[in-house]
Order: sequence, then C-alpha cells, then structure tokens
Amino acid sequence: MYLRERGRATGFSFMVYFCIMNGHRERIELDMSEKRLNNTIFLMYLVTQNYCRKHNISTEDFLKLDEKYAILNYVAECPDIFDSLTGSEMVREVEQYVAQP
Repeated sequence: MYLRERGRATGFSFMVYFCIMNGHRERIELDMSEKRLNNTIFLMYLVTQNYCRKHNISTEDFLKLDEKYAILNYVAECPDIFDSLTGSEMVREVEQYVAQP
C-alpha cells in the first residue's frame, strides 16, 4: 500500500500493485528508486493492456492468468527487457514466458 499511502495510486496502477506486488512490497521499495518503481508499474499496465487487447480478454481474466503464471512478477523482475519492447513484442514475450514448462 506504499503508493496508496503516499497518494499516488489511481485506478489500475494501484490494483496491479496491490494485487500482484503486495507480498513483495518491502523488497521492491528497497531495490528500486521511486522513478523506477513507477516505470515498472506502468510497464505492468502496458503488458496487461496489450495482452488483453491481443487475446480479447478482460483485465480480470488477465489477472486470473497472472495468478497461475506470475506474469506481472516477471515484468517486475526484469523491467529493462519490457522497457524497450513495442506492444506486440511485449505480448510475444509474455506468450513465450507462459509457454515455458
């Protein structure tokens, strides 16, 4: 709830941060600057939106998929990879990640 307590969370970014990252909040706050954390949350948002658009699913369905495969944790662990990708490349990266055994 770091972002919400500081009055910076709105809508989807808070939902993603709270639902997915809540268990790792302290580690992320220590490991990332505020700017990098905000960028990572934005990348999580972009990945979610692009994946939902490509596969014609709702955000809620994506979050269910994320519960199974920890997609947004993957984005948070390596934001530099996603930072340089286009929307379709982000989707391909996630598809390859989900396809791994």
